[in-house]
Amino acid sequence: MPIGTNVKLPDISFKDFQRFFDSYCFAENGCWIWRKSKRSGGYGSFCIGTKKSYVASRASYKIFNGPFKSELDVLHKCDTPSCVNPNHLFLGDDFINQRDRVSKGRHDQAAKTHCINGHEFTPENTFICRKQRCCRACQINRYNKRRIKNGKNIHRSSRIDAI
Repeated sequence: MPIGTNVKLPDISFKDFQRFFDSYCFAENGCWIWRKSKRSGGYGSFCIGTKKSYVASRASYKIFNGPFKSELDVLHKCDTPSCVNPNHLFLGDDFINQRDRVSKGRHDQAAKTHCINGHEFTPENTFICRKQRCCRACQINRYNKRRIKNGKNIHRSSRIDAI
């Protein structure tokens, strides 16, 4: 998502409505492609009222679905940043946005199959921490090293072969 997406949109005037509807064209795949100015990443840019620029997909969601919480992102089912078709848009927080990116293979780390220590990212050996995939085997190793350093025994349930 481009910077400045989590802002409250002002009320949209009739003139803004008209300008919005003149700013996109229809694609064969059902997307409504934004034809006017764009932000980084290809997201449409739309000025509302005082000429402050907003992300066009957020404006589209508000026009067709009504107001929404400013802390939510407007996400694309179609994965086309310049699309403003309200049927292709849905709301989600940052966690849902990141999970959506990973599930569609668009996350920069999605292609990795192993952690930096060579452990495979399997469902049993993978968990989410700080909004990214983490290796359970590496976490257990770090935990056990800390216990040894502090003069404590390694717990049987935390051994690597227990995974």
